[in-house]
Amino acid sequence: MNRKMVDDKYFNKFIYDRLQKITDAIVVCKTLAVKYPEVPLGSFDLEYIFRIRSMIPSGVFPAAVIYAVGKNPLAPVEDIFDIFIDYIFEFRAHMAGCCYDCWENVYDIDEYSFVLHKKIWNKAAKKQKEHFLCIECIEDRLKRELEPEDFNWEVPLNGPDEIRSKRLESRMYGEDYDEFWYC
Repeated sequence: MNRKMVDDKYFNKFIYDRLQKITDAIVVCKTLAVKYPEVPLGSFDLEYIFRIRSMIPSGVFPAAVIYAVGKNPLAPVEDIFDIFIDYIFEFRAHMAGCCYDCWENVYDIDEYSFVLHKKIWNKAAKKQKEHFLCIECIEDRLKRELEPEDFNWEVPLNGPDEIRSKRLESRMYGEDYDEFWYC
């Protein structure tokens, strides 16, 4: 996000309003959960309630609110809000093809078509095994640059026909990858 957008008063007001509406939606959901503990939150039409009260748009937001409140309806709103934010970040990172750490879209930077050896991936991904990581963030987590030996060459996806960033190609094929392809 560029600095001008963040500093813009309108943008800050928009974000503040959106966060306030989400907090209000959490309060509504929390009230229902405490008042009717025997009724699952999913049985209320919360998406409709949120929409008619102009709280939050349909889609992932109501699901995230239900998930967050369902974790512990008696928790303070601030704690529930934190769970909500974690859920949204995890959902966004996974669904949009964004790197879990830096939010760079791996499809935009051509760093999605590769498979590391399971041992290397498990060490880098830790608990985020189902998410995307860009090369830079994998290397930050491993605290070293990737090497050709780190890639699983038995997987067709690691073949030469895929579109890749220069950075990814240099890690997959070594420093002399230009000579390899263009000699």
